Amino acid sequence: MSTVPRFILVLICSSLVLAGCNASLPLQKRATVEAPSEQPPVRPTAAAAEPAAGQELSSDVLYSLLVAEISTQRNDLARAYTHYLYAARTAGIAYAAERATRIAVFLKDPAKARVAADLWVKLAPDSIHAHRSAAMQYLASGDEANALEQMGEMIRIAAAKGDEGFLAAAELLAHEPDKLKALGLMRELVGDETLSVQARYALVVLALGAERYDEAEREARRILDEKPDWYQVRVLLSRILAQKGDAEGALKLLRDSVAQYPDNALLRTAYAQRLVEQEQFEPAYEQFSALSKMLPDSQDVHFALGVLAVELGHAKAAREHLGWLYERGKRQSEAAYFLGRLEQKEERVEEAMSWYRKVESPEQRPQAVAALAGLLAEQGQLSEAREALQDLRIASPEQSVWLYLQEADLLKEHGTSTDVWAVYEKGLRAHPDDPDLLYARAIYAAGQDRLDIMEADLHAIIAKDPSHADALNALGYTLAEKTDRYQEALGYIRKALELKPDSAAVLDSMGWVLYRLGRIDESLSYLRRALNAAGFDGEIAGHLGEVLWVSGKTKEARRVWDGGLAQDPKNTHILEAVERFEKKKQ
Repeated sequence: MSTVPRFILVLICSSLVLAGCNASLPLQKRATVEAPSEQPPVRPTAAAAEPAAGQELSSDVLYSLLVAEISTQRNDLARAYTHYLYAARTAGIAYAAERATRIAVFLKDPAKARVAADLWVKLAPDSIHAHRSAAMQYLASGDEANALEQMGEMIRIAAAKGDEGFLAAAELLAHEPDKLKALGLMRELVGDETLSVQARYALVVLALGAERYDEAEREARRILDEKPDWYQVRVLLSRILAQKGDAEGALKLLRDSVAQYPDNALLRTAYAQRLVEQEQFEPAYEQFSALSKMLPDSQDVHFALGVLAVELGHAKAAREHLGWLYERGKRQSEAAYFLGRLEQKEERVEEAMSWYRKVESPEQRPQAVAALAGLLAEQGQLSEAREALQDLRIASPEQSVWLYLQEADLLKEHGTSTDVWAVYEKGLRAHPDDPDLLYARAIYAAGQDRLDIMEADLHAIIAKDPSHADALNALGYTLAEKTDRYQEALGYIRKALELKPDSAAVLDSMGWVLYRLGRIDESLSYLRRALNAAGFDGEIAGHLGEVLWVSGKTKEARRVWDGGLAQDPKNTHILEAVERFEKKKQ
């Protein structure tokens, strides 16, 4: 089974809208909080009534309303605001106050928005929309006291209508950039409402957003003690556990929930998504298969099954699910791309290229063109392959850097070193000092023993971004590997390790430079941690085996190498280490 690329996992999870894989507020009976519109507010949203039938309006008020409507249609919003506000003040028309508020929000004029929202609240005291809008303005201006007052009114009005105001307030506060501030405001709103599960749920949501995971977990479990069948809380609790680093606990919660409520699509979808995130693809496929019986027409489920089937080698099922999507005109570009991957895996080159050429969506097309270019190059059509990448670079300038990197990688395998250098040079002329291009060229330069270019490029990255851990690590490792500047290398790697203390690559670099410095015991400690963090990595296994061997632990060295070769029999890092030290032994 091939390893599923990260972007594919993201595609599967982001597609699962039916379970709200990434939803922060899976609420029941919730009122939606409207973010400021990016389009001119042509009509109100039914939050306020238009002038009541039979309401007598003076000629100047009628004139102002007419001018305001015409000005809105003509996109003269500043004038429309003035006339709506006049009509609202003069005739007490809540509709006009609402219109003025929405126009001011659109114009990003907070002072005018607060004036209009205050008037709207005064004219429509029982409108939850009016109080929400006023609360948004006060939050934006930092006036927490008035924001709390308005949210309190939202809760009162919602309760009178049998709705849940705490959840509406939580959605509003979820837009607050300062998550700790939002949590504090919700605590004030909740106050003594400790018996309300909705109030506790609102706290859970905002505690999760503020990364107060212990508090979020505690409140979520209290809710489930009282309402064990509140499925959304189970999903939310699984996210909390995952954020705390308890991946197994999150998975167990969902597994047990599915066993307890086998007919609930929300729980099963969340469980399937979590399995995908843990890269447990066969069990995930089984869960999506069960979902397909519950939701036979769900394009999201067909897509997830199709993608997983491709990666698991279930060719017949992949064609069935992806073909179902393509034939119905649903997610056609994504279906075509993965059908191309399937045909490529089965070495049906012409069929694969045919599918890749059918990919049209801007999200999927770069991956499809890169795959198509690779196949063309393998068929000896290198010029056509490069042309495909270059044409897309012109059509999609936002993908330019990525496409230069793809072209360089293509030429490393199918072209010449001169071609590779030329692509990097061209890319950096188009995107001076781009860190991705500089980093890629530096790594290539290290492999070509052009340490002058490698150092210059990595130093250029670090000069602009001193916290670029990958550049620091690459510089330190290369100096340790290819020069005797070990102390200098150690300094760079230490900085990288401070930034990424759990990175297998950086731990490996630290172990390697310590080995070069003769600090064998420290080196072994870091290399063992690196291999444990990586799960498996041939280069790390090669390094650890080498240091074990030179320290006299030859049996353990062989176990490390043999274990690595069992997973990857052709791994050059391990094979070269084994050959080098076995020869020395002879």
